[in-house]
Amino acid sequence: MSRRTVMTDRIASELGQYPGQNPHVVRRRMKLRISHRLLVALGMLALGIGVQSAHAQSKVTYSLEAASVSGSGSVLSLDGKTVTVPVLANQVVTVNLFMILHGADQDHTNDGGLNIVGSFKSGSGGLRGNFRADTSFSATPSTTNNVAGFTGPSSQSGYQVDSDGDGDMDIGRDIIWKTAPAEGANDPGTLTYFVATSTGSGTAIPTFGTGSGGGSDTKLLVGTTTYTLTSGTGSTSLQFIPHLPEVGSANQKRNQKFTVDGTAFSVDATGANATLTGQLDLGAPINVSVLVPEPASFGFLAVGALGMLARRRRQQA
Repeated sequence: MSRRTVMTDRIASELGQYPGQNPHVVRRRMKLRISHRLLVALGMLALGIGVQSAHAQSKVTYSLEAASVSGSGSVLSLDGKTVTVPVLANQVVTVNLFMILHGADQDHTNDGGLNIVGSFKSGSGGLRGNFRADTSFSATPSTTNNVAGFTGPSSQSGYQVDSDGDGDMDIGRDIIWKTAPAEGANDPGTLTYFVATSTGSGTAIPTFGTGSGGGSDTKLLVGTTTYTLTSGTGSTSLQFIPHLPEVGSANQKRNQKFTVDGTAFSVDATGANATLTGQLDLGAPINVSVLVPEPASFGFLAVGALGMLARRRRQQA
């Protein structure tokens, strides 16, 4: 089967999901999706973090999924990984963070999350927007981005930080597998991050899944936020990056804590637990793009406008 035939079949499949759309628009959306996934995969390999396709050897996958998008004319894919908007105005994407625990059995009651710390980040593409988070430091940070079961001690929404200098607001600093700057006397490097701890974490009790069957993976909602588009063109990608600092006490460094099949894990980037960093995967990012009319569409609009102008002149004559 030729590459052209494969692409044609995939375009036909996409059009089946979204009837009435221009094939050129669908083709461009597919190219953007493939390009973003390739870039993310290469980036994750460079950082030593697995991608979702390799989760057979991992214990946890952090996955961001778009739950909804405001504004008319927007398109959200069924898997929550692709968002297409017609214009920037009034476009707010609701984003959910899931912890997917990869167990060997189908008992979800022995899989759970205890502590999650990390950043919500947008890519450095042409499209910009802001994640919802606290804007000023407080002794009592908000838990607006936290969800039931994960509002335990030290939980917080995180703080808006332009971590990559592109003019829009992320949550948490852009620190991955590196020594973090001291941001607090007793908690170096974690103050700006999103933090979700189990409601039973005071006694080291995770928030477990429920029920059994339906596969061996347990999927827990551990956070939610919004991404408001502000400016730019083209597209951007949204991703959650787990934070594993190399400074602080042993407990502070083990920011990612979870239980799989009844076995507890505490993951950090150094020391005896360094080999466990391979247990964390990142799901595919969310691709957000603004739909731009094809050049041919502009041509049709121009011809239509000229036709209407000529008709008006004839009527006036």
